[in-house]
Amino acid sequence: MIISDIKIESLSANGFSHSAEGIHQIKFLPFLSVVQATEGSYDIRIGNSPTFSTGENGIFIAPANALQEITHHDGKEGNMQAHWVFIDAIVNGEYRFDEIFTFPVILDAAYNEEISMLTEKIRSPKNIFQKKQAAYRLLEILAAEGRERKNGLHPIHTKIETFVKSHFMEDIRAEDLAKHLFCSVPQVFRYTHKYFGLSPANYINGIRLQQAEIKLRTSNKTVTEIAFSCGFSDSAYFSKLFKKNYAQSPLRYRREHFEKID
Repeated sequence: MIISDIKIESLSANGFSHSAEGIHQIKFLPFLSVVQATEGSYDIRIGNSPTFSTGENGIFIAPANALQEITHHDGKEGNMQAHWVFIDAIVNGEYRFDEIFTFPVILDAAYNEEISMLTEKIRSPKNIFQKKQAAYRLLEILAAEGRERKNGLHPIHTKIETFVKSHFMEDIRAEDLAKHLFCSVPQVFRYTHKYFGLSPANYINGIRLQQAEIKLRTSNKTVTEIAFSCGFSDSAYFSKLFKKNYAQSPLRYRREHFEKID
């Protein structure tokens, strides 16, 4: 594909520095994620991929809506530091950037130093020009290291994702997906395991958690309001599920990650 235009729809960066040894997370995010461990390391599995170790200063790449299974490891001093960029870009006015390219789970180590610099420029820019310039350079690196998809995403994958993202705030189940896809409920289970590595219920809740995570970072709504607006009928269950997936309670996560997405 000839790329004639690319527009950044959303862009944010953040990080942490604390002991995180053994913290295990299973999640997926609505943004393309570029994550670097500057002290310590990550074990990372994307979708059905093998598990990789970033090593210290290593970088992993997770496409939007891809299942991420992450284990944190402290460095030699008993601390872990990491930072990341969440980015959503539209190519030629039609395609998400990560619909066009597939990426290696671990980025070539030759880029470690530059990615660290770009991430900090996005996270703490001197001005908006520097921030956008760093973001476009990051996309340029990803395009260079990525591989263009030949046929794009499978239509069933897209139909499931689109339906759930449009109805996650409702009481939807595997039966609703079956009606939408004109197939049996067992077939829905096969599809979600094949394309997302999850059961239908876990995939639906994953999308709900995805949306809740955004609202925790970018809104002043209470945890209960966020839970209900994202399709959870029980705020206690939401908090339990959020902590299981993000290794922090919703309130603690908000305190550490609150920001405004451009």
